[in-house]
Amino acid sequence: MRDWSDGRIKLALIRHLLRLRHRFADVLSVGSYEPLHVKGRHANNVISITRAFGRQKLIIAVGRHFSPLMNYGQIWPVEWQAGVEYPEKVAFEDLIHTNPIPGSDEISLAPLFRILPVSVVYVH
Repeated sequence: MRDWSDGRIKLALIRHLLRLRHRFADVLSVGSYEPLHVKGRHANNVISITRAFGRQKLIIAVGRHFSPLMNYGQIWPVEWQAGVEYPEKVAFEDLIHTNPIPGSDEISLAPLFRILPVSVVYVH
């Protein structure tokens, strides 16, 4: 994170997201698209959707307008106080950081956005 401005973090994220796009090609190209409700203090700083095709489902969450939350680049990580509501209680897997997430009907974004304000979650 010390050398964030040299572009290596962005390149690594793009490479990882391109692999996920290949792995979930049908979900992301022809799957259904539904916005998800985000709640909490920073709900207005997050956009979240779910994409589904067949038995595969993904939740994508992205931070937005978060520069004021990080004192315009002076503070990281931001202590995100937001959660994505999901219509049923299921288990999730964080595909960016490759961590399992306990079964629930809400995903806390604090651990998912700890390093980068973007998350792709597989719904089991």
